Amino acid sequence: MRKYYAINRAFSSPGGGNMHDLVQMMLEVGTRCRDVNLLGTFSENHDMPRFAHHTWDLALTLGIKTKLAKNVITFTILADGIPIIYQGQEQHLNGGSDPHNREALWLTNYATNSPLYQHISLLNRLRRHAIFQSSGAYSRTRSMVLYTDRSTLVMQKGEVVTVLSKRGLSGRRLEARVMGFVAGGVLIDVLRCAIELVDAGGGLKLVDEGLPK
Repeated sequence: MRKYYAINRAFSSPGGGNMHDLVQMMLEVGTRCRDVNLLGTFSENHDMPRFAHHTWDLALTLGIKTKLAKNVITFTILADGIPIIYQGQEQHLNGGSDPHNREALWLTNYATNSPLYQHISLLNRLRRHAIFQSSGAYSRTRSMVLYTDRSTLVMQKGEVVTVLSKRGLSGRRLEARVMGFVAGGVLIDVLRCAIELVDAGGGLKLVDEGLPK
């Protein structure tokens, strides 16, 4: 549950938790557990209010709420551990405490075209591909933090680089440069189906507009 609280604070609280706290949690769990990849990673469960419940009452547009949900789901699936998605999370259900967080899923018509369903489907394919391409090593690899500030986290696990943000809350744009890549290399932004070019110094320019990359 230590992970659960840190994840929710980092992505849902505009004035509370931040990415530094999330990174600290990752480091603490890494020192206390022999293999963090055997732990479950989740941001929703049947005993606690849903992630969307934390953001629903905020003065935010649905688009920003969806950005935050996409970020927390991306961390859930691509960070260390066994990813767990609670049913209804893909439909952006927003129930509060038990029993309101156990909504009837059939009322959503099991929609497969919802933004979060499509997002989870793509992340699952990416994770399976990374595991296959590495002959299983991806699922045993520990994540490395490449960059962090209060609103942004960049981490690498195997060949997958993930950019996460809570910047959708402010609507502000951030540009950062992450080092350590092969000079002149090409990276594929899977979530946007776009190409990112590494500069001659081995740096990658990241533009954070609130969506995961």
